[in-house]
Amino acid sequence: MKIVLTGPKCSGKSQIGKLLSQSFSLPFFETDEFIERLFKKEKGEFLSCRAICSEYGEDFFRDYERRAIKQVAEHDFCVVSTGGSALLNKESRELLKQNSILVLLYASASKLLERVAKKGFPAFIKDQKNPKELFVARANLVIETLKPFASIVIDSSEIDADKTLDILIKHLRGIQELASIIH
Repeated sequence: MKIVLTGPKCSGKSQIGKLLSQSFSLPFFETDEFIERLFKKEKGEFLSCRAICSEYGEDFFRDYERRAIKQVAEHDFCVVSTGGSALLNKESRELLKQNSILVLLYASASKLLERVAKKGFPAFIKDQKNPKELFVARANLVIETLKPFASIVIDSSEIDADKTLDILIKHLRGIQELASIIH
């Protein structure tokens, strides 16, 4: 059984995933790290996900993302954080849904824009004409697409990471299938 955190960019997946893995003493995996390792193995150089997408394009990046998710899906008894748009791909979504509790983290458009301003827009939209509009549209697409598949949905717009974690842990403790891996 895996706990998979998904949601738009800047919804708190990585931060909450790390805290959750520490709380339950479970390994933590980020799909972005798997993408970077796979790229390095195949191309012989390290590039960040942002650089891969910038230099090779979104389609190239999404292919690596799908292959990385196949690798992540092989793990069990862990916490996984996906890239913001990773589970828009049906094959990736089906792979990570198997034997998993899918957690959708999201926030209001204004909160996501506030957070992304600190990190920078995703590489596939940063040079577009209206990056803010494109970012919000992608975030909404992620939320709308993944909400029906999520076992747990948390709006982190007005709460900090500790409160988000508390809410998530309460939900997880109520799921019988997780009794064997969380205490």
